[in-house]
Amino acid sequence: MAMSGKWSQIGVPHRGWTCVSVDDLGAPDAVCEMCETQAIRYVHHMEPGHFIRAAPSSRLQFRFSEPPTGPMDGCANNEPYALQVTDSSMEPEFPKGCVIISEPNGVLENGCYVIGSDGDELVFRQLLIDDRGWRLHALQGEHADIPIDGPEAIRGRVIQRAGKSRKDRKAYL
Repeated sequence: MAMSGKWSQIGVPHRGWTCVSVDDLGAPDAVCEMCETQAIRYVHHMEPGHFIRAAPSSRLQFRFSEPPTGPMDGCANNEPYALQVTDSSMEPEFPKGCVIISEPNGVLENGCYVIGSDGDELVFRQLLIDDRGWRLHALQGEHADIPIDGPEAIRGRVIQRAGKSRKDRKAYL
């Protein structure tokens, strides 16, 4: 699929951005400002990473779709999306209420954090790959591991924990 909108412009970086805040519009009634085709609900305020050469005041407002749940197209096919952690199953690393950034095409490896499909539901877990097979593991012990068939059950790799302050942000690459 050909890129459109700002993604197709020369000089617009596709990696290295840090999410500094997320706004919920309440419904997918706006259009992504980056691809200019995808309906979105969440607005992600992004700043360039430390290795991108940009003026200190430069800032982009990215608008991403909701997490992909059906056939992926538009921005959802390749671009990161944000989710809010809704329970305590991944504490203490990911406190309830924190925002995580997931990349649909991230490299999967044992121990990485992922968004996986558990039947009709998406779950946030640590991916474990060993002689017992592929499974989704909660950091809190009271949750059972969820066996999965393989990479086709993974919807994205978590690449960042966003936060209001620098100390709350962490990259998982």
